[in-house]
Amino acid sequence: MKADDFEKQLERQSFRPIPGAWRDEILGAANSAARAERDARPSIVEPRTSLFKSLFWPHPKAWATLAAVWVAIFALRFSEGGDSRAATDLAFAPAAQVLAAIKEQHLVLAELLGELEYRDADVPKTAPRPRSERRPTLLIA
Repeated sequence: MKADDFEKQLERQSFRPIPGAWRDEILGAANSAARAERDARPSIVEPRTSLFKSLFWPHPKAWATLAAVWVAIFALRFSEGGDSRAATDLAFAPAAQVLAAIKEQHLVLAELLGELEYRDADVPKTAPRPRSERRPTLLIA
């Protein structure tokens, strides 16, 4: 029998209606299975804790370790003795102010050591030359 013959035979057949009792039985079983599956699953949206769990639940040990590290950093930072503000201000001072302070310290040191003449580091000894190593060549034709 060919596929075309089989299809023609199916077209000629009339379909019988499904008995009503079967339909009700099949739909009732499907509905009860769907209800059982829905009841077995935990609720997806939990009030107040859903955001917390979604952020911290995948790796709670990693979050706890990170929190402990931050606590240790803050403890070490605030347990330092003395005023650390002066060191912080010096670290963030503009370069010109830092250079001026260093020059002033050198002058004071020179006075204390009795040196009569103090050279300024910013004054060049010779006139600046071009940085290129290539010498100019004259072409005479």
